[in-house]
Amino acid sequence: MRMRERGCAFVLFGLLACAAPACAMPPSLPRASPSPSDPPPSFDQVRQEIDSLITRVADLIPEPKEVVILADGDPLSCSDPLVGGHGKGSVYTGRAKIYVDPATDISELVNSIPPRLGEGWVVVDLGLDLNYPETYVQHRTTPWMDLSVDKILHSDRTGISLSAISRCGVRDR
Repeated sequence: MRMRERGCAFVLFGLLACAAPACAMPPSLPRASPSPSDPPPSFDQVRQEIDSLITRVADLIPEPKEVVILADGDPLSCSDPLVGGHGKGSVYTGRAKIYVDPATDISELVNSIPPRLGEGWVVVDLGLDLNYPETYVQHRTTPWMDLSVDKILHSDRTGISLSAISRCGVRDR
């Protein structure tokens, strides 16, 4: 099941707008590129960037709330076609569920997050006709990150699901 969940996330994210800086972006979605002379960041650094993003988004959600950080999945190689098939290292995916008051308007909550993230974040229309609230944003300057925020499905609790994907990071040997 872990592979299926990871695969679905990357089908949503990776094929249309991936986190790897070397990945080909649609012409309407330019992304800055690092200089070829710049060393790639460490995997620990990109993981910290994503974990900080998840915490930052969780901090935007009003009380009462319960934040559940989900277990790490296996890092996906930057050479994998799901993230463009280019680059060295691996991408890190951070995931969380944030349960909120049942009276919360989830559509309003989901749509309120992108403008509160700050400069460098762009909402990306994935062209999907979904029957639940969802938004997808990318940070287009260093550090490159992708974030999906959507309604938790298949639960008796009200909340949102976060999934954030890093740029490529190289593991220390």
